[in-house]
Amino acid sequence: MRVAEHTAQLARQTGRSYQLAFTAGQLNVLSCSTTFELGVDVGDLHAVFLRNVPPSVANYVQRAGRTGRRVNAVSFVLTYARALPYDQYFFRRRPEELIKGSIRAPVVMLDNEKIILRHATAFALSRYLREHKDAMTTYSTTGQPRDPRNEDLFERNETMDSIYGVTIPPILHFCDWIAEKGEELLEEIVRVLGDGVTSQETLSDVVHRWPSYVVSDEQYGLKSRIFREYEEELNYYREQEAEAHRKGEEAYIARRSADRREYLQQEQYWCQLAHQLSESHAINHLARRGVLPSYAFPVDVVELRMLNETARSRSARPNETGLELLRDLRFALSEYAPGSEVIANGRLYRSRALHKFPVQQFKQEYYRICPDCNGLYTAENEDALLEQPSCPSCGFPLDQAGDSLSNRFVIPVWGFATARDDTPKQLFLHSQRTPERTYATPLFVEQREKVPRETYQTLLLDGREVLDYRSVKGFRLFLVNRGEDGKGFRVCLKCGRDMGKTRGTAHRTPYAPAKGRGYECDGRVTTVHLGHRFDSDAFEIQLLGPAFPTVKSYLDPRPWLSLMYAIIEAASRELEIRRQEIDGVLYATRNKMDEPIQSIVLVDAVPGGAGHVRRLANERDLLRVLETARSILRECDTCRQDESCYNCLQDYSNQHVHHLLRRREAAEYLEALLL
Repeated sequence: MRVAEHTAQLARQTGRSYQLAFTAGQLNVLSCSTTFELGVDVGDLHAVFLRNVPPSVANYVQRAGRTGRRVNAVSFVLTYARALPYDQYFFRRRPEELIKGSIRAPVVMLDNEKIILRHATAFALSRYLREHKDAMTTYSTTGQPRDPRNEDLFERNETMDSIYGVTIPPILHFCDWIAEKGEELLEEIVRVLGDGVTSQETLSDVVHRWPSYVVSDEQYGLKSRIFREYEEELNYYREQEAEAHRKGEEAYIARRSADRREYLQQEQYWCQLAHQLSESHAINHLARRGVLPSYAFPVDVVELRMLNETARSRSARPNETGLELLRDLRFALSEYAPGSEVIANGRLYRSRALHKFPVQQFKQEYYRICPDCNGLYTAENEDALLEQPSCPSCGFPLDQAGDSLSNRFVIPVWGFATARDDTPKQLFLHSQRTPERTYATPLFVEQREKVPRETYQTLLLDGREVLDYRSVKGFRLFLVNRGEDGKGFRVCLKCGRDMGKTRGTAHRTPYAPAKGRGYECDGRVTTVHLGHRFDSDAFEIQLLGPAFPTVKSYLDPRPWLSLMYAIIEAASRELEIRRQEIDGVLYATRNKMDEPIQSIVLVDAVPGGAGHVRRLANERDLLRVLETARSILRECDTCRQDESCYNCLQDYSNQHVHHLLRRREAAEYLEALLL
């Protein structure tokens, strides 16, 4: 039996080849992510096995509908219900609701700022290429027109010079062209995008900020960030290629044949990397970097660079590995962190470094967590952080907490890398164990200024004030990977190599081959944590019920955590949201009576926000969610009230607080609140 995986981490050509092999009967089983959910007609597919309960009726219909698509075809669909609240809810109580239920109209929030910015860039770049098609149309070796490659956009184009007098790389000229077009171009973008965006004011504001975004030093700035990083990467490869060529010539003159063969291999390796970069499709490159739209709307995209796969390949063709290991940094912080193992296309890889080139410098920052209310504070200067006398949220004297709570962190903006001297392992040799991984912390709210009370609304039930709430776009969140046992990562800040459990500091760069000399790095090894801050759609709830009778301090997280996860589970059910696409965090603040309180902040776990939690601003939906949360806390029949289980509050994502989750106090609180 032949089995293969079909996921988004495969390059498009590789995924398509597996799909064709499956339909032809050359593959017997495909293990698929949701990349196989839409638009694929396998024909005579007989059986589908779902490894979890789909998040909605629509998802179930799509996945189950892959089978039985021919007349008189007999299909079989088996759904495995995991020991998780959502799966068990439908398995035990309402399986028919999932199979025969009604499909809700899909909701797409088109006023997402990142989506608008990317589509504005796509529209402008398309127009630019059309206006300069005489110079920008390139041809393959067979004489056929081809899509522009990176070298066509990011390197000087002689045809652009001869026709238009443009002596700089087209991507830089594109940025200047945007400024020249001015208001005319912006009005055209607003007109083209206007039909789909609900708020014309938001659209106009974002589009008029777009030109400065394009040339900025932000993560997606074309002029100051994307072009510069392309140039730095290509120059590094070419410098290493030239150095290997020089040493090879010296070895040839000295008649050291073994050394010459080694340096020729090195020269070929660096030549291949440069060729892969310059010959990659420019549109795909910009989409992977988050500059242009892609099907998944990733926000902070980083890549796990496969340096060992490149070394294995003898061909100079781009995408030889058939893998594109791209993740939003929120997930990559755990999955791709140094020391973590990744399974892809039947092989086991291990991350060994933070990817960077010598000219790139990590920005080092510091964070501190209040031990009483769990509030998190960051600063670029450690002294400024340690001088803060007390926590602004709860008043806890931070000077009593000691300096140990201040930690250095870097944000791995250039992604991660395997090591060239690592050999990828065949998966079947290691299939009996779970891949190793270090995990990021739960979400923190990065503390900022006090929120004005007028931004909150009050939910009334029979004339009683039940809760205050507000819907927020761009809520600042933070998470950090502290490494194994919280000891951080010992990383060279020059080459990015992680030292792992090695005690010394002597090391070679991640590009060092398994055999051969050189590649020693003299960079300083420093212990750091890996951080990530991002904005997401959020919905903040301040419950106005009576105090918990058995809880001495409002800072006691147990009842609040139980309430939060009950509300998250209820929102997942009532709004038909995948449980993995919604998360929550407690936020110590003060209510309108200036009393200390724990706010419950629900956030979209989808990169950039999908507008899920903003739907709770509909008070009818919000009340329905609270009623369902009360039922979850009250009616679980597989655990005692002083406990919790996977049928009510526990979930894979909240394992770190399973010991704190109890149904009784949270259930009594909601009962009193919703009388």
